[in-house]
Amino acid sequence: MFEQISKLDCFTVLTSIEEVDTGLSSQCFRVLADDKAFFAKHITSPNEVSICIQASKQGISPDVYYHDQHWLISPFIDGKNLALSQQSTEQKITVAVKLMLECHKINALPTTLMPVDIINELIYQPHFSTAQQADLTQLAGQLIKPLSQGVNTVCCHGDLNFSNVLITAKSEALLIDFECACSAPIEYDLAMFIAVNNIENHEIAMVLQCYQQGASIPINHQLLNSYQKFCYFINSLWYLNRFQMCHQLTYKSLAEQQFNRLNKFQDNHFEQLLSRLGIEL
Repeated sequence: MFEQISKLDCFTVLTSIEEVDTGLSSQCFRVLADDKAFFAKHITSPNEVSICIQASKQGISPDVYYHDQHWLISPFIDGKNLALSQQSTEQKITVAVKLMLECHKINALPTTLMPVDIINELIYQPHFSTAQQADLTQLAGQLIKPLSQGVNTVCCHGDLNFSNVLITAKSEALLIDFECACSAPIEYDLAMFIAVNNIENHEIAMVLQCYQQGASIPINHQLLNSYQKFCYFINSLWYLNRFQMCHQLTYKSLAEQQFNRLNKFQDNHFEQLLSRLGIEL
C-alpha cells in the first residue's frame, strides 16, 4: 500500500505516509506531500468515487483531490467524528439525519441494493457449519420476503453511523465513507442508521420526525420495520465474521448486540437459532 501511494502521480514531493486506524473496513492513510496533508483511502467499491464527487459538489463531503480505480485522495481534515463528540444523542441524530436527507438528493444512483447477494456473502463462510448455514438461510428468507425494491429509491449512504460524520474545526458536519452506497428505498437507509447506531426504541420517533421534516416522501413504517430486521441480521453476521477473522471480543459483543435486537423485534422467536450459532443473549 505504501509503495502504491508513493507512485501516485498526484503527488510531487512525498514527505510521509502514515496509516490511519479507521476502525472497521478500508485501509486509509495520512499523506504529507507538497506541503499539504491528504487523506488516502483504498477503494473497495466501484460506487464510491462517483458518489463522493457528487456529495462534495453538494458540500456534504470532503473535496475529491484525486482518484483512480484503486485510490481516493481528499484533503486531510482535522476534526473528530460525531460518535466522539460531546453532543447529546438528539443533537447527533439531527446532524446525521440532515446529512442523510442531502445524500438522498444526490443526482446519481449507485448499484441497486441486492439483499440476497449481501446475505449469501455473509452466510457462506467457512466458520459456519452446513447446519448453521441452513438455519441462517431459512431465517434470511423470512427477513427478505417483505422487502420492497424500486419504491422511493434514492442514493442511500448505507452505513451512516455516527463515526462516518466528521465534525471539522469550524463545526461543519461532513459525510464520509460511501463504500456501502446503494440505490434503495429511503426506509433502508433509515433502518441501517437506527441499527448501526443502536438507536433506542424511544429515540426512533425522533429520527423519523427529523427526516420527515425535510423530506417530501412519506415513510412507509411497515417497510421500515422489515428493513430494521434485515439490518440487524446483516450487521450481526458482519460483526460475527469479523470476530472470526481477528478474534477481537469487541466484534463478538457487537454481533450479540445486533442479534439481541433482532430477537426482541421478533418476540424472542429466534432464541433457539441464535443459541445454535453460539450467540449468548
